[in-house]
Amino acid sequence: MIRVHSAQNAFEAHMVKSALQQAGIRVVLKNEMLAALAGALPMTEVMAEVWIDEKDAETAAIILAPFFERKGGELSLREGAIGGELSLGEVDARTCAKCGEESPSHFGQCWQCEEAFE
Repeated sequence: MIRVHSAQNAFEAHMVKSALQQAGIRVVLKNEMLAALAGALPMTEVMAEVWIDEKDAETAAIILAPFFERKGGELSLREGAIGGELSLGEVDARTCAKCGEESPSHFGQCWQCEEAFE
């Protein structure tokens, strides 16, 4: 298993977890309940972490790219990524004819219903 994200809070960790699970990726959250120890332990030790199987790393990177950006070498949430419904942001997307869900344009099938794109 590999860590794909260290979240600032539990809400952020669950947002990432949900986005990955919707794509069929098995997710494990670690340190989720340690936030109460912030200050007593270093912040980096109490951050909620999102872990996945290494084989899913490339897919996870594609899924999470629209929600995060690099700021000063750190990965942080894009403005507006939390709040209403998560969107594909700046990634080229296509709409599934069967279920109406958006998927990145390079996907061969809909991530929601697995209908093949023509």
